[in-house]
Amino acid sequence: MEGGSKFVANSIFNLQEEQKVQSNPLVQRILTISSQGAEFHKLTQTGSTPRETTVELDKDFPVYKTAITGKFAPFKGQFAVIVDSMGLHWVDTQTGKEIRFVDQYAVTAIDFSPRDTYLITSEKYNAGKKNLLVWNTQTGREVAQFEWKKQSKEGPKSIKFSKDERFCARLSSKTSIDFYQDGDFSQPKAIIVANQQTLGKKTDPNDNQKAKSLWFDGVDFIPVCTDKSGQQQLHYMVAWQNSEGLTESNDQSGNVYFFDLNSSIERPKFNVQCSKAQEIYLRPSPTGAAILIWSQNYVDSSGKSYYGEHCLQYIQLVGGKSRVFVPVFDGMIHDVKWSAFGDYFIVISGTQPAVATLYDQDSNPLFEFGKRYRNTIRIDPFSNAAIIGGFGNLAGEIDVWNLEKHIEFGKTKSYCAVGIDWAPNGLYFMTGVLYERVKVDNDVKIFLANGQFLHTIDFNHRELNEIHWQPFEKGILPKPNLNSLGKAQEEVKQQAQPKKWFRPPGGNSVFSQIMRQEMSKTNEKGPKQVDKTAYNDLMNVQAQQHATILANSNQNTQNPSQDPPIAQEAWRKNFGSIVHEPKQTSQPLANEYPIEEQKLSKHAKRRAKKKQKVVVCEGDQHQQLNDY
Repeated sequence: MEGGSKFVANSIFNLQEEQKVQSNPLVQRILTISSQGAEFHKLTQTGSTPRETTVELDKDFPVYKTAITGKFAPFKGQFAVIVDSMGLHWVDTQTGKEIRFVDQYAVTAIDFSPRDTYLITSEKYNAGKKNLLVWNTQTGREVAQFEWKKQSKEGPKSIKFSKDERFCARLSSKTSIDFYQDGDFSQPKAIIVANQQTLGKKTDPNDNQKAKSLWFDGVDFIPVCTDKSGQQQLHYMVAWQNSEGLTESNDQSGNVYFFDLNSSIERPKFNVQCSKAQEIYLRPSPTGAAILIWSQNYVDSSGKSYYGEHCLQYIQLVGGKSRVFVPVFDGMIHDVKWSAFGDYFIVISGTQPAVATLYDQDSNPLFEFGKRYRNTIRIDPFSNAAIIGGFGNLAGEIDVWNLEKHIEFGKTKSYCAVGIDWAPNGLYFMTGVLYERVKVDNDVKIFLANGQFLHTIDFNHRELNEIHWQPFEKGILPKPNLNSLGKAQEEVKQQAQPKKWFRPPGGNSVFSQIMRQEMSKTNEKGPKQVDKTAYNDLMNVQAQQHATILANSNQNTQNPSQDPPIAQEAWRKNFGSIVHEPKQTSQPLANEYPIEEQKLSKHAKRRAKKKQKVVVCEGDQHQQLNDY
């Protein structure tokens, strides 16, 4: 194995023992990974109110100057693992001391199991060597070795554990999933193969139709659902298959397969078809009672959007068999998030400015947060508040909402931010300008929960790659009272001279004035109660579209008249004229074609006549003229 597996323990470390030092709720720790290494910073409340804080480099913790990546243990946060050019370093978050070192210097990516028992590491692939390893965090020993031939950073994502870590699934190949149980990695308890016998329906042997190709694009576990008495009810493992994408096949549907872990897992208990599924994302409820299936196509068949078309399905797993389509405005979804307790979820959909909508756990719309330039959702660990912001190519505006009262009680900005997350105590949140997005002026900004700006950690002339809050075990930190924070104080800014913008010659034309008027319009709308009738109508329309796409995907014929104008022109040049289906309309047939298509057709004919090589005629006839 590359780098060996030498194990060094500097002190006795037993995660099963109770910590002697109690966690200090007044200190929130941040791990940063930059070009100068891994550093631990601490945010300390120095006064009687959460506003009175300081942030500084924690000198009790070591600094790893050649760090590549690092993470806190997600369940209790009792330790962190730092990866550098020498190997793996375990750091105790209570004492700040390094307690374990493993000589494994080729690691490029890591991940933890849900209860901190296992560490997954991945290395670059070398023939004949196992590069995907599973470690026991209590002993520092290897428990499993696998081979991963794809990108090393994607390796840890191929191994998934259930929340109680009883089950483990590994995407061993494109067509198989290895299933393990009770921490026994010596051999799989079961191997699920993507074939017609396992996933497909029974077919007629006399049917000459070609069987559909089957494979797996991902696997994951849904949290086990318990009743009021604490007894487990249903527990599912899910695997999904994206559609074939941009191929000659007309099949645009994907599938999500549900395997019941309380019974035989050789075959899925049921599956859900997705009509627009070149990419599928699963959003299970933290309680395991439902799951949201977010699917998208890279290309919008209507030609209205550059960002493809999206679909969102709600599948009820406990307490009923409800399956509904969550309304998606303009066929575009920006973000979907469940609350920490699974009692509601938020969806941002539509073209910008987009609409953010709050739904209950049964997918009933409750409240609209307004129509604004937003694309990101973050809900605090106590389900008290939600951040709805606009990052990436948007201006970085942030709204903070009280989810109990549906009141906006904070507003701020963080330009060019990529990383954004709540502190475990629910009183602060941070944003980070990371190197992957902006190559200069990387920093970390810390805000109070009401949007009040507090601190900045500058990384001048350094590349900031990762930022992480230290997590706490649930139940240790008390639920904060956000009403006591009040409104954010306005910052006192020095009077600066107004900037003079460059205006090119002719900038005062009528066209430029119209453009300035359009740009000055925000098109934003305030929060309001939802119109349930409009939402139900949109849901029914999307359900009908889903059924139509699935019906067309089952047919082997392709109708080019349903393609966008540019695709129709490409079809015409290669195969001749397009036979359009008649439409029930009172307008002349010539008006049914978009202007862009008419221009393209005239241009094609003009170019053909000029070159005197190809003349487009009616029907499927082509006349070749070789007058050279």
